[in-house]
Amino acid sequence: MEDRFLKRLRKRARRGLRGTGAYMDIHQWQLQDCHNLYRKEREQLQGFDPQFDQKAAKINSEYKACQEEAAAHFERQMDKLFYSQGGLIFAVDAGVLALVWSLAWIVVAVGRWVAAGFRQQA
Repeated sequence: MEDRFLKRLRKRARRGLRGTGAYMDIHQWQLQDCHNLYRKEREQLQGFDPQFDQKAAKINSEYKACQEEAAAHFERQMDKLFYSQGGLIFAVDAGVLALVWSLAWIVVAVGRWVAAGFRQQA
């Protein structure tokens, strides 16, 4: 049973999507697959089965393993994305910050210039 969880998880993970949103979509699909497989296995489990507790515990542990595998895959992909594009993210952030500060200083300078012009006229 565990193999089915992990096979489907890995099958979804191999899709070649890019970008943070795509990785989040894959992670959601993986978690949905885990839940669907868990629900399917639980529905097939009979309440009067003498080994109900053991089978239920096994299904629950497989479900948790599937969720942990999905989380680990998501973290690996996010780390890979960040390390491959971390410099670009930093450069864009620094550029935006410099632009905002430049605009603020320009507004302050123009405001002082206008205020000085009004003082001279008064």
